[in-house]
Amino acid sequence: MFIPVCLTLSVILSDQLNIFRYVTEATCLEVYYRRRLQLITVLRRLGLKLFIGNLPHDITEPELTTLFGEYGEVVTTKLVTDQFTGKSKGFAFVEMSTRGEGHKAMETLNKTKYKHRDLVCKEAVPQKKGKKRR
Repeated sequence: MFIPVCLTLSVILSDQLNIFRYVTEATCLEVYYRRRLQLITVLRRLGLKLFIGNLPHDITEPELTTLFGEYGEVVTTKLVTDQFTGKSKGFAFVEMSTRGEGHKAMETLNKTKYKHRDLVCKEAVPQKKGKKRR
């Protein structure tokens, strides 16, 4: 949003003040990335990330998206798979666009049968920072 205006300004002034051009571009990029980071942070707070457990091993991400799409807009779907076989490990993370939609999906789908398995739907807990397992 801000980059074209700032770059245009810097091109006009570049003939007269080369130093001013670099300062203007750096400042505009800094402001742009700072605002972008703020927007991403706000959007993440609005949505709800869910942990989905006890999934069948033959499930796919599009199936999960369709299943949770009935309760609202799905932002992301991350099916956790084994790195060697590529098969599902039986759990996934689904991020809904709003907390209301997330709670609705969580309450409705928790302990319901899906392909002969009782789903577990909970709010995802952020990972603890520390050493990686491998």
